[in-house]
Amino acid sequence: MNSIMYCEITPHSETVDRWNDVTINAGASQSTLQDIKLPEGAGCFTYRSSGDLSSCCSNRFIYWRTNHDVIELVEISLDFTLRGNHLRLRFQNTPILRGVSIHENHDQVVLLVATVSAIHKLVFPHPRRLERDCGFPVKKKEVAGPSVFFDTTGATLRSRSCYFVLNHVSLGIPLPHTSCSWLDVEGNATFVLANSAGSVLMVVMSDKHGVEITTTELMKTGSIFRLFNGLVPAVMRNNRTEVALSIVCHQDVNNVLVFSLFSDLQIRIWSHRRQECLLVDSVLNFDSEKNLIAGNFTAHQCHLRKSLSGSNHNFYLGIYIPVPHQKMFYVFQPLTSPDKCKLKLKSTLRQTQHDLVDFCISNTHIWTLWLSFENQPIVFSADIESALKTEPDIYWVPVDLQPQVCRTIDYGASTPQEAYLKEIFKVGRFLPSTISKAISIYQTAKNSSFISNVSMKVDDLRSRVIEAVESEILIKTGNLDDAENEYCEIAAECWDRFFSYCIQYHEVGMKPLGMSVDPCTGCVILIKKNFYSLLCPCDSLELMTSPNFRSFFFVSLLDEE
Repeated sequence: MNSIMYCEITPHSETVDRWNDVTINAGASQSTLQDIKLPEGAGCFTYRSSGDLSSCCSNRFIYWRTNHDVIELVEISLDFTLRGNHLRLRFQNTPILRGVSIHENHDQVVLLVATVSAIHKLVFPHPRRLERDCGFPVKKKEVAGPSVFFDTTGATLRSRSCYFVLNHVSLGIPLPHTSCSWLDVEGNATFVLANSAGSVLMVVMSDKHGVEITTTELMKTGSIFRLFNGLVPAVMRNNRTEVALSIVCHQDVNNVLVFSLFSDLQIRIWSHRRQECLLVDSVLNFDSEKNLIAGNFTAHQCHLRKSLSGSNHNFYLGIYIPVPHQKMFYVFQPLTSPDKCKLKLKSTLRQTQHDLVDFCISNTHIWTLWLSFENQPIVFSADIESALKTEPDIYWVPVDLQPQVCRTIDYGASTPQEAYLKEIFKVGRFLPSTISKAISIYQTAKNSSFISNVSMKVDDLRSRVIEAVESEILIKTGNLDDAENEYCEIAAECWDRFFSYCIQYHEVGMKPLGMSVDPCTGCVILIKKNFYSLLCPCDSLELMTSPNFRSFFFVSLLDEE
């Protein structure tokens, strides 16, 4: 058995998250956009030198979550504590499209965000600049350093040079539903936007001499038709049935390739440098087993992903297509040259159960995140070359995820307070923010006030928990001289209720939203609603005690026989 087993590790957090909230109003009309519903999303950016232990970017990354018109950004360093690393942006009344991206540009970290009515280019200082300006000692790991979001202010992000409003509504053009974006070497931001009319538009935003916008439409075949007067007028658009469901881009040394999966399962590849469509092909042409059925799919069904490889030349495209009774993955290797491009099918994988949340691709593996029928997260990985085996149980390797919190507390010889506090503050059990929210809702029932987003250390949080629960116990017991067993029953009831609040917030916060892999270190990052976790190779003891390992090992033995 050559496959490596992985297990989930949740980093320990010692303080309640403190968010810097900024609202950006790009002039959108709430009456027009308030009914638009887009799914939650998540993503991750890793610095180019994340694998260099001598760099200030070592083991450092930024992950984000999007929900309607809000994006939450968190910068993480596994080497030292970052200050001011939580930033929450609200793009007022303008839902955020999939395709958020972050880039390094000299001494800047650039965030590109497309909403249904505007494009945004937001600039933050690079860690190298912070190290130089602040004199932060990288080698001194016990010292807390500033995050790239540390000094972020609303005035900076609301600058007119940071965004451009798209005039879709005034021209009668359908609003976009998906996007991708990149930053070129000159600092120009390019956004590719797809709408329900079948149009795929490229908008280039340059801010060297004020905000300058150039818009083009990516045609199905042939050259790109360049427009200089805003977006494509409705009278010039064709009625197309094929809609771009998912878009990704790949930056090479001298070119950018745009890949799009359409609702009829066609794949189109455009060259930014050549200004033309290089390839039109169909996934159906690679479906030798005839698993797929031609038809119109939706953006919520099919997904296109690109491997985050450190190489500019060798990368993979992954396509997910659900069909009756199974879910199909097709992994392609694009073969590019200056004049043409073609797709080489590397593997076909299938899964028969669960609902896909997200997937990502490294230069060797495909990682998939699912929800089971019981609404529990499940992660599988597969070697891209392993599709030569035909049984899904063979090439899918399960990841050992952290179990659910047990709702039953065994007191033993302890008091209810001792037993519950031990479980609540067990390392890795609950986030401080989860406990803080539980205190807030617990005291709401008593008409008490508690601000759950105030920065607070674990020891202070522990004291507030004891104070909240003991106050309720005192109210319920009053000044009566109750028997000891009656007092213990009331105390156990109060502590159990607080513990149940912690579990409820924990389960909501652990909802999986996405995953990503660092191309430099190979670290896999699982992004959740309130936190993140890492998928790490198991050691020998973890392998032998994991139920996933035992079942996988048994299946592998059967395969060898």
